[in-house]
Amino acid sequence: MAIDLKLALIFRVFFFMAYSLFQEQSLDKIESHPYQYAREAISAFKKNSRIIGLTKGQFSLIDVIVATLEKTGSANVILSTWAAGLRDAKVMKGLLSSGKVTSFNMLCDRSFSSRHEKYATQIENIFGKGCIRTTNTHAKFVLIWNDDWFVTIKTSMNLNHNPRFETFDIDESKEIFDFFHSHVMELFEMMPEGFTETRRIVNPVFDKTLKDNVSKSDSKEFQNIASGFSW
Repeated sequence: MAIDLKLALIFRVFFFMAYSLFQEQSLDKIESHPYQYAREAISAFKKNSRIIGLTKGQFSLIDVIVATLEKTGSANVILSTWAAGLRDAKVMKGLLSSGKVTSFNMLCDRSFSSRHEKYATQIENIFGKGCIRTTNTHAKFVLIWNDDWFVTIKTSMNLNHNPRFETFDIDESKEIFDFFHSHVMELFEMMPEGFTETRRIVNPVFDKTLKDNVSKSDSKEFQNIASGFSW
């Protein structure tokens, strides 16, 4: 399913007002509109489209997730994050209880439970260990899908309140979704349930994942590029 590049939306978000640049068919046709909330910022998002956004802290990742679910209807959610806040985790639990989220799984960096032990324990109690896996990761993305939608949110935002400049890209594409979904499923199959901080458990799985996807030509190409640098 190809992305319709005729529908590209770029959002520039400032403290009191967000501006969107709407591009359709030609760079000569651009409209600017003020936005402040996630629901407004992704209002033009639809199937086979993409939105690229930059915020200054008006809304958090959980707000983007809620706004996307308003578009898709009830859906499954997978989250990859480096950190998570309790408030945002409880909002996600509320979405599960209401049926707006039909299933939830979370991939987190292995350091989270050592950095925020109490948070990790409470999040395990909220969702259950079976919904959580850890690895060495700094990748932040969200997968939202049902029978009709396959959404991938790639972002700089963790699942917490963070009033800083943050980015988000939202794609409705089965191909992009499958790429990220296969990565998560591989780790869910290989890692034990819950937050696992121990390197001797995390690192062997980390070393094994994606290994078969790096070809000899890829490695050689990297070596050729690297050899051109002075260290």
